[in-house]
Amino acid sequence: MTGKDLRYSLVLKGIKPSELADRIGVSRSMVSKWLSGTSKISTKQENAIIQFLGSVTDAEAKDRRRIEEIILTMTKEEKINVIQFILGTI
Repeated sequence: MTGKDLRYSLVLKGIKPSELADRIGVSRSMVSKWLSGTSKISTKQENAIIQFLGSVTDAEAKDRRRIEEIILTMTKEEKINVIQFILGTI
């Protein structure tokens, strides 16, 4: 599991990084390091994360890859519009 995978799972499930840290018994700074890619997630930690979050299904992983492909083709203005739409500001 990469930091990118973890971030996606947290967003998908509506869980804050601080909540993950508290639930699996690691520091908030450790979760931050995972998410930024400056530290790798150990097998033991990954198992704790999966137990807490549940595993990401193949369909969820496919969805993420498809979304990433779409985002790569978008202009900066289109990306801003999508973010504003998600946040409810437009």
